[in-house]
Amino acid sequence: LKLQFLYLIVDTPPPPTSFSLTMAARPGNARFLNIPEKLSMEEYHARVKELRASVADQLPEGGCYAEDEWAARFLRAKKGDVKKAREMLLESLRWRLENKVDTHFERPPPDTAKIGKYLPHSILEETSKDGHVIYYERSGRTCIPAPDVISQDQLFHWKVDVSETLLAKTRASAANGGSGVGVAILDMEGLSLTTLNGHAHAMLKMLGDVEERHYPESLYKVVILNANVVFTTVWKVVRFFFSGELRDKLVICGADYEKTLYQYVEPELLPPCIKGGTSKLYEGQLWAGDLMYQEHLPKEGAHEGCNTKATVKAGATFDHAVALAANDTLSWRYTVEKNTIDFSVVSPTGKVVVPAVKFDGAKAKAPAEGEYQAREGGEYLLRFCNKAAWTASKVVRFSCSKASAGLTCP
Repeated sequence: LKLQFLYLIVDTPPPPTSFSLTMAARPGNARFLNIPEKLSMEEYHARVKELRASVADQLPEGGCYAEDEWAARFLRAKKGDVKKAREMLLESLRWRLENKVDTHFERPPPDTAKIGKYLPHSILEETSKDGHVIYYERSGRTCIPAPDVISQDQLFHWKVDVSETLLAKTRASAANGGSGVGVAILDMEGLSLTTLNGHAHAMLKMLGDVEERHYPESLYKVVILNANVVFTTVWKVVRFFFSGELRDKLVICGADYEKTLYQYVEPELLPPCIKGGTSKLYEGQLWAGDLMYQEHLPKEGAHEGCNTKATVKAGATFDHAVALAANDTLSWRYTVEKNTIDFSVVSPTGKVVVPAVKFDGAKAKAPAEGEYQAREGGEYLLRFCNKAAWTASKVVRFSCSKASAGLTCP
C-alpha cells in the first residue's frame, strides 16, 4: 500500500527582483528544509540558480514559477542533482499545463462535503509557532467508495483543490516568516484491513503519485497518531518502498502521543478531538472535507426546518446536501456574520440552478430567503462559497426545508 497522506506543499513569496533563495537564506526557515548534507548553502544556492536558468525559457510568467522555492523543491527531492531535478520539474510543468492547474480555482469547486465523508480531513486555522501549516486527517476512517459514488476524476479534482489551497496557505505563512513547510497529523484510529481493498489501493496510489511527483519536499514531519496493530503490520512491509528521506520524516506514535505531538504543534491550536487540544475554534465541530461542520442544532420552536451554523474557511466552499424528489419545493434562509458570502443552488447533475448571489451580512437587515422547485429527483446542494477570501473565514447560519417531508438536515 502506498499511504496517501502527503498533502502539504511548500512555496515562497516571489522575490522582488532576483532569484535569491529567500526561504533557505533565512536561518529560521532553512533548518526545516531537507537540503542535501553534501552541499554547502552557497553550493545549494548556485544549483538552484543553475536549475532555474536551465528551464527559464519554458516557464510561464508569474505565480509560483517566478519563485526560486518552486524549483528548489525538485532539487531537494533529487538530492541536489540538477539534471534529475530538471527532468522532474519539466514533467510536473507539463502536468500542470495539461490539467490547467494554474486556473484550477476558476472552475467549479469539487464536492468537498461529499468527499469529506469518505476522506475526513481539514487544514487548521492557525499555523504553529514555527509557522508550519497544520494538516489533520482521520486516516483510519478513510473509506474510498466505489467509482459510481465518487469517480477517479472527482478524486483527482479534489486532490488538486486541496494541494493548491495548501500551496496558497504555505506561501502566505512563508511571507510572514513562517517555515514554508507543513506538519501532517494522521490519526490511524479505526484503521482496519477493509480500508485497504483493491479499489482503495488504486485510488490512494493515484492521489499519492500526484503528491510525490508534483508537490515534493513539502513536509517537515508526518506525525502518526494511534498507530494500531494493522498499521504497524502493514508498515513493516511497505516502509521499504519509501525513500529514506521520507522515512526520516515519519514520527509514529501509539495512543499516548501528546508529548511527541506537542513538539511540532501547540495544544492550544488543536481541536478537542485530538487529546489535549484546547482550541475554541473547533468546539462542537465534526470533521469533513476541507472545512469543519458544526453540529446541527434545532432552534426552539422550529418545526419545518433545521438551523445550522458552519464555518467556511478562506478559499473554500461549504455544501449542504438535501435529497429531493421531482416537484419537491426546497426553501431556505441564511445569513453570514459580518462579511460577505456567495450563495447558489446546484442540481444533482452539477448544474447551477440558482445563480450565485453575493450576500453582505454587515449591510443586510434580515436573512436572505428563497425557494426552488426541483425538476428532477436527487441530491441538491446549498452552496456557500468563500473562494474570493484569502485569509478570512466566514460564519454562515442557515435553515432549510422541503414542502413534502419537513426536516431535511441530516
